[in-house]
Amino acid sequence: MADTYSVKLEPDGRTLTAEAGSNLMQFLAGNSIFLAGTCGGKGNCRKCEVLIRRAEGDEETSVLACQYRVSADIRVSVPAASRVSIATDDRAARAAAIVPSLVPLDPITERGISSNQDAKEGLGLAVDLGTTTVAVALLNMASGKPTGFSTTLNQQFQFGADVISRIGYSLEGDEKRKSLTLSLMESVRVASRALLSDAGASASDIHQVVFAGNTTMLAMLLGADCSPLITPPYEAPFTSAVFVSEQDAGKFDTLGFPQRTRFELMPAIGGYVGADLLSGLFVASLHEPKRPLVLLDIGTNSETAVLTKDRLVASSAAAGPAFEGGRSAAGCPRWQGQSNMSHAKPAAFHIR
Repeated sequence: MADTYSVKLEPDGRTLTAEAGSNLMQFLAGNSIFLAGTCGGKGNCRKCEVLIRRAEGDEETSVLACQYRVSADIRVSVPAASRVSIATDDRAARAAAIVPSLVPLDPITERGISSNQDAKEGLGLAVDLGTTTVAVALLNMASGKPTGFSTTLNQQFQFGADVISRIGYSLEGDEKRKSLTLSLMESVRVASRALLSDAGASASDIHQVVFAGNTTMLAMLLGADCSPLITPPYEAPFTSAVFVSEQDAGKFDTLGFPQRTRFELMPAIGGYVGADLLSGLFVASLHEPKRPLVLLDIGTNSETAVLTKDRLVASSAAAGPAFEGGRSAAGCPRWQGQSNMSHAKPAAFHIR
């Protein structure tokens, strides 16, 4: 038995080398080809179907990539329906006209960045780590104003559409836990590089990165044990803000930012009420400090919070799999190319 085999991708035309026994879905993901599987590699959703041919003249065989191990030289054809694009999405830029009015105009000069510095010398990133989507905002640290936005698919998708699947995957061993962290880091890197390129800046211009997100994503970013999240009483691995020390900043080297960059994680409220909700409440309360607030965060994990001057009450529920076809053979997220709206007219029925 050979140690490695060639994997020729069609219609891409690329020829790759895979170690014997490699899981095909994970191998393809490692080469930036992401499949639409949502069941965490269990073979239940059947959305990672690809066509395999071992030699010229052989008939193509349909297999589930998450269940297939490479044991020979093969040609792999990935149908469009099975492929997921991780291209960055600039639709978030439409929020640029709204968000500046929500950002305190108080400059962040107290964090050590002079307001008379060139904007490029005082750039920071605000990152929202969602189960399905990673969103990044580029901010001028002197003014506190955002200068651009970008979103991309969370590459952890290959390990399951929901946090429960991913937590289960992380508990299968240290290497799998590490792969979840690296996938999340790569998602942040992809989104931030696109954003910096559009702004005419580079990674070397970044001084600070602040992460918000659901509790599971923040824990996985640090490579923490997520088992408390799936066992009673479902506690968060941490609920305090995390300021990454210079000694530990090396964990973020894969992002490619300078050594001086400060990394901070916003605090979570609880096991399934995350720092993303808390961040939203904080910004909203700056502008309505005396009025009760209700905040709805509708995502893969959806949260609701009511904030008064005396009390905060919050709850959460899984919403994403219900709408995105998680663990089911029929249904999918609203990816590019999917139908997302229909309407009827007397003479026609339109779908787009």
